This record gives sequence, structure tokens and C-alpha cells, in this order.
Amino acid sequence: MCLPSDFKLSTSNGYWTLRSIEIKTGEYKHSRERVFREVDLSFFIGRRPTYFVVFSIVPCMIIGMLILVSFFIPAESGERIGLCATILLAVSVYLLVVTEQLPEQSETLPLIGVYYIVIMFEIGLALAATVLVLMAHHATSEPPRLLASITG
Repeated sequence: MCLPSDFKLSTSNGYWTLRSIEIKTGEYKHSRERVFREVDLSFFIGRRPTYFVVFSIVPCMIIGMLILVSFFIPAESGERIGLCATILLAVSVYLLVVTEQLPEQSETLPLIGVYYIVIMFEIGLALAATVLVLMAHHATSEPPRLLASITG
């Protein structure tokens, strides 16, 4: 037996939505005198993702794209590494905030946690690339032969 969709059993919630409720009944005979009745209730719920998308994923995407700005800052300004480090700290703080809202489990990692770790790895690579670019820019010696042959 399925309840009609306009049948209201719950109040609204910002995190979850009640998709449907299924009720099954059964009768089991144990012996001639004993009959057991069973009622099986199944609640089908779904998570509302808007809050997490707007306040967790979108800021991380914007911060992840902001790391590309560090390559457009002139090397003489001296602010490239500071910007990269600040962006890495911002993502770390967001990761801490997100992990406080997620349930603790050891079997699998939440997808949003994996996303934040990948973004942090990307920012770390951009920071390393920025350091290498600045080292090459401020170098006073001749570049290695391998590097000179690559660049032409």
C-alpha cells in the first residue's frame, strides 16, 4: 500500500524531503492457534543539496579558479606566493567547516571531502609552480642545458 502524495505526515525540513512512505502488511502462521501480523514501514527520503552547493561547493570552485590569478601578478610585486598561501589556507578552513557538518565514517570518504582535497592538491601544485617560476625569474646564473633546449 502506498500513501497518496498529498497525504501529509511530516513538517518541512531544510535538509531532507520525504519522497514517499510505503506500508506493507503481512500475516504469518506460527501454529494453529498463533497468527502473527507484521506491519512494515519504509520511508524514502532525499537530501536537499542547495545549501551545500551554495555554501560549500561554489566558494571552493571560485577559490580554485582564483589560484590562476596568481600567474598574472607581476613577479616584481612579491605577492604571488602570499596569494597562493592565503588561498591554500582559505580552502583548508572551508574543509574544516565542511567536515564538521558531515557524519563521521571510516569506510568511505564523502565526495565533497575528496573534492576539497583535490582542490588543495591543485593549489599546492600551483604554489610549487609559482615558486619555480619565481626562482627562474630571479635566477642570476645560466639555465641548465636541458631547460635551454626545451625553451628553444
